[in-house]
Amino acid sequence: MSGLRKKKKEETRNKILFAAEKIFLVKGYTHTKTSEIAKEAGIAEGTVFNYFSNKSEILFSLISKMFCVEKYEFSSSKSDPNQIKPEIFAFLDHYLSPAKHINKSLLREVFSAVFKYTPESKVIFEGLLEFDRIIIQKLRYHLLELKSQQLISKDESIDQFLDLSYGIIMYLFSKFVLKDDMTFETFFKDLCVKLDILMTILLEKKE
Repeated sequence: MSGLRKKKKEETRNKILFAAEKIFLVKGYTHTKTSEIAKEAGIAEGTVFNYFSNKSEILFSLISKMFCVEKYEFSSSKSDPNQIKPEIFAFLDHYLSPAKHINKSLLREVFSAVFKYTPESKVIFEGLLEFDRIIIQKLRYHLLELKSQQLISKDESIDQFLDLSYGIIMYLFSKFVLKDDMTFETFFKDLCVKLDILMTILLEKKE
């Protein structure tokens, strides 16, 4: 019975997210009411709050579900210097590529909610930051492993690289979201070109 209850709860949760996505795309996040989400999902409004604390948590959960992918595992063997850049690009593509399948209007709703920074949208903002932190930390561990192989000379170079890379990623991803004619492939190609310059500096041998 517990398995059936768990399945039923998961189905209901997914119905709420599906209904929310549909209405967010039509009315926008700000103008959508939880009562409308409940009606679209075919449930009572009170049931929505059994699964989500508020509307912002629904939006964040929706985006999180879309970006949910298996963890990327870097090669555990001693790195081939010629494969360092391609593997970092593969790592970033692994986590960013779900964006190509997400409606840009929905991503814009996320941006709009975050930049208003109301008490409710703080949930989305902090959730996205935590998601980014986990990915950046995983990349940092990999770079420290490269340092242990004497392919990177200083810890501070790693931190500077991560800070600059994060800024570039966010800037270019914002352009991708806001420009109708910008494809994911164009965004990612531009990202690789710019990060390639940073990685060349990071991996440069110091005398």
